[in-house]
Amino acid sequence: MASHTHLTGRVVQPPTGPVAGVTVELVVDSETVASDETDDDGGFTLHVDEAPTMESTLVVDDRIEESVTVADDGGTVDPVVLPPDGDAGPSHHGHRPSPGAMKLMTASYADDVSGGIHGSVEQRGLTETPRRPAASGLGRFERLFDFLPAATHDVAFLEALGGPNGPMNLGDEERPERRDFPPAGYVFYGQFIDHDVTLDTTSSLDRQVDPAALRNFRTPGLDLDNVYGAGREVDRHLYQNGDPGAAQNDEHKLLVGPDTDGTLADLPRNAQGVALIGDPRNDENQILSQLHVSMLGAHNRIVDRLADERAGESAASLEEASQLLRWHHQYLVVNDFLPRVCQETVLDDVLENGRELFTVPDGEQRYVPVEFAGAAYRYGHSRIEETYRLNEGLEADLFQGEPHLRGGRRLQGDRRIDWSYFFDLEGTQFEGAADDEDLQRVAPIDRRLPESLLRLPMFADEGAVASLATRNLLRGRRLGLPSGQAAARAVDAEVFTADDLGYDDDVAAVRRESGVEPGDPETPLWYYVLAEAEVANGGARLGPVGSRIVAETLLGLVDESRASYRTVQPNWTPAHVDELPFDEEMGVGELLAFGADARC
Repeated sequence: MASHTHLTGRVVQPPTGPVAGVTVELVVDSETVASDETDDDGGFTLHVDEAPTMESTLVVDDRIEESVTVADDGGTVDPVVLPPDGDAGPSHHGHRPSPGAMKLMTASYADDVSGGIHGSVEQRGLTETPRRPAASGLGRFERLFDFLPAATHDVAFLEALGGPNGPMNLGDEERPERRDFPPAGYVFYGQFIDHDVTLDTTSSLDRQVDPAALRNFRTPGLDLDNVYGAGREVDRHLYQNGDPGAAQNDEHKLLVGPDTDGTLADLPRNAQGVALIGDPRNDENQILSQLHVSMLGAHNRIVDRLADERAGESAASLEEASQLLRWHHQYLVVNDFLPRVCQETVLDDVLENGRELFTVPDGEQRYVPVEFAGAAYRYGHSRIEETYRLNEGLEADLFQGEPHLRGGRRLQGDRRIDWSYFFDLEGTQFEGAADDEDLQRVAPIDRRLPESLLRLPMFADEGAVASLATRNLLRGRRLGLPSGQAAARAVDAEVFTADDLGYDDDVAAVRRESGVEPGDPETPLWYYVLAEAEVANGGARLGPVGSRIVAETLLGLVDESRASYRTVQPNWTPAHVDELPFDEEMGVGELLAFGADARC
């Protein structure tokens, strides 16, 4: 047991930021073992002689209590958010916000996941989720359908179904006309969202497990900790250092790196080219890495805009700028992303009548459902195309061929992205070179994936498991996910049969090719989500089951955060921020184009 350990953190209160002079106590077995008063930056440090052997409670200002575990080598909790002054009544959701979003950030991200693809690196704790956990906990994965039995598909069948020679291979099949489909950028923004709420650096596809869950290495909320890390005091490598002699010296800003032309348009990297960012998965392809760069730039431009509007007044703080970017991110997820992904009737029902599946009892904390992380949110894999145009002069394959867009390397100068090829920016102040004819669209959500995703180069030596489809199917089985039809019955949605979905045809194809039987008469949940979208909505949006899981999870993660705009200021829109060029109709592309104009 280590001696003289410590716990650090910060206390903030929207909308003003850090709170000074607040008493913070660490209580163990009803006894205060350490206390401190927050400094001018809201910071506190609790020193204890040794790490407590039992669960401890953090008490802030005699009105916020949080359960924490103090590691032997100490740790840092996420900012403790005090309710705004005068907030004594229920929130707009009908209950007071749940206890704050805090997690210990003592783990290292040393495991190399930069070579992976979205979905091939698993969420920590995802594979070890009990069917009926004792209680919710921050950083944990839990079940929406803990009352449903697990589907029992044969492993060999799943390998054949999702393998490169199986019926889920799109092959040379022509995609349908997609003029009414969302722009292609929403696939990558969806990937960015996933990396905002989940992180795991372990992956095993060969066993089914059900022990107590480990912690998710992401706060389960749309708080951009994949951008900001654990904050400046812990992840200093993400921030400019304030040294007047440095090229990037504004301590309120984030670091941006040079591309091969020397332009600050890439992720910051070390000498080996490894990205120095809050989540290494955001460097797995060059479209996603530039999306991350645009978020860095958006933060830095917010700092500049606030400072310009306050000439002669105090400069914008890191906390103020980061809160604004988080609120814009949350607003876009709720008002732009979800309407383009979910079936309108389902999303409207969740917004108007509340959540039915994703609930967080009073006194407990947010979590990520395994049905979301292991099945429904993996719909995006079917929306990926093999080739993308980055700008007026360059088109490249995402994973295969030359040129390709795999990440993990410094950005070449001719690959700087023009977001007008990925989002509809016509008629906005951020118009680019692309017109409506050039705008790329997402592929349909259906049960066919491009062949390049079934032959991932980073898993070339793993046989069938080099297929992303197979990995998803095996992961669902190991998680003990229910069948798609069982989930549909549970949410009182239309139940599509195996014949409706084309699954019977795919089973017959596998039987002819491999001679194996499915082992379960109903469909795997992930397959059902894909096929349901195709049958119910022509692949333009998720169907009833997929929409319910995705909408309730993402809205729940926002609404159960005490610091989100929907909790702190429910009527807030981007139009409330006079210093920024947005209104309530803004889209994701406008935020990214805004950020792409700021390189330091």
